[in-house]
Amino acid sequence: MNVYTLPDGSTVSETDQFQIGDQKYPAGWLLSASAADIAAVGITMQMLPDPPPPAVTVVSSLQFRQLFTSAERVAITQAGETNPEIRAFMDDESAAGIVHLDDPEVTSGLATCVTLALLTQDRMNAILSGTPPGPSSQP
Repeated sequence: MNVYTLPDGSTVSETDQFQIGDQKYPAGWLLSASAADIAAVGITMQMLPDPPPPAVTVVSSLQFRQLFTSAERVAITQAGETNPEIRAFMDDESAAGIVHLDDPEVTSGLATCVTLALLTQDRMNAILSGTPPGPSSQP
């Protein structure tokens, strides 16, 4: 994203209409003007990084499962065969249709998985942020 600073210190975007002294510049002028023309009127440009995408907070039950590696899904499924708390957690999230990653039940269920060494704290944090496992996370 480009931010343009006018000689008076005010900032505009490349699609804004603005005025410098008595000279009015139409909306979009900065898009078509050359770098030399922009500099000639005393405008400076700063490139800012694009804002980060909004955090993922709601996913489908299938997308929730896909946030785990294959090995994690297998380990949690096996743990659910003997641990009713893990079984209930995964059954509830599967049946929900959608999973709110900021729901205290989700956080608690994942924390139990960390306690039982089914997940690491880093993996739990990645899951809660909606970040799918990368190739280095896969077995």
